[in-house]
This record gives sequence, structure tokens and C-alpha cells, in this order.
Amino acid sequence: MAGRYLKHILLFFLTASVIVGAAEEYKEEDYVKLCGIDYGSYWTVSKVREKKTGKIYALKTFTPGPGGYGHAAKEINALEQLDHKNVIKMIANSLGARSKEDPIHIVLEHMPCDLDAALRSHPETKENIRKILYQLLSGV
Repeated sequence: MAGRYLKHILLFFLTASVIVGAAEEYKEEDYVKLCGIDYGSYWTVSKVREKKTGKIYALKTFTPGPGGYGHAAKEINALEQLDHKNVIKMIANSLGARSKEDPIHIVLEHMPCDLDAALRSHPETKENIRKILYQLLSGV
């Protein structure tokens, strides 16, 4: 229950952030796909390795939704505005360097679990909720 509210609070505060910088341009040939991680209605997330450095990242690939790629552009805009240790960083994206028909890609730091899994792994006590909420709010 607390996880649902924390996610909504985080999304609310994303709109109030200050722009801090843009990510690199995504180039498909720079990465090797290792495996799938998750998927949604208009996106998939894969685990990838950067060829040059060997670093592991998460690659989120968007397909067009009912309004085109608006959902992807909003996510990229929000990620460009955030710069905090408690928020996953965007490494690269393909928003500006693609043809209109191509999917949009976002390269993100890879984390072993998501917010939902982290919330489930801790008892839902007031103290744990307070700590997690503090970390979320300090990130935005």
C-alpha cells in the first residue's frame, strides 16, 4: 500500500525539478543485449553491456502509444532534470538522433531491483516508510 503512494509522490515532484543536463546520444552498436528484464504496454527493458567499458546498464525501448512517443519524451525530460544519488541516472537516449519511425531508447544505470521489490523486502512499519519517503523526496 505504501509503495503505491510513494510512486505517486515521486511522479508529482518530478515536475518541480530544475534541468541539470542532458545525456549522451544512444548508438545501438555501442551495446550488447544480455537479457530481458521487464516489459510494459509500450516499453521493454533489457540488460545490456557497453562494448567500450564493459559496464552493465538497463536499456528501455519504447514503442509508440496512442499519442505517439509522448510518454517516452516525458520520461526523458524528467530524467534530464534529476541529479541525485537516490535517483537512477540516464546515461544516453535516442530522442534527438532517430527517424520518426524508429523506437526511442533510454540507457539507464542498472539496479538489481526496483522500488516495488525494495518495498516488499522490508516490513511496512512507520519507520521504514519514513526512511524510504525521505530518500525519495531528497532525490527530487
